[in-house]
Amino acid sequence: MGESKQFDDAHDYPPRSEPSSKPILKFDPNLPQTFLELLDTFNTYVDKGGKFLVVNETEDGITVSVVTMESDKHAVHVQAAPSSDFSINHALEKFPSVQAFTVAGNPAVVHYTHTDNENVRIQTAINFTGTIYMN
Repeated sequence: MGESKQFDDAHDYPPRSEPSSKPILKFDPNLPQTFLELLDTFNTYVDKGGKFLVVNETEDGITVSVVTMESDKHAVHVQAAPSSDFSINHALEKFPSVQAFTVAGNPAVVHYTHTDNENVRIQTAINFTGTIYMN
């Protein structure tokens, strides 16, 4: 039987450039040069815009897929009547972060407590009027 060669991954295979040690890639004109030249892909980009490539469950090819993204829910509450303790029903079905700004547009220090995933209680040291942003 012939002798098998053992490769030292750090030095012999694949050949690496100096000083980066990145693999040296050689041009092979027999290999596909563009994505569309691959054997397991489609022949055109028509109707593929804005879509993602997905490997088939059977791992024998690819397809394109649309990924829909829902924007994050948010709510804005304007507190017009001065109060140091009030509740907001935001109906976001989550526990949002809360930011408060006075009517002058300055950040306000408030303490908030989520009573459930649709309501938040706001408490301040002084009566507050302004806008509460929940995200």
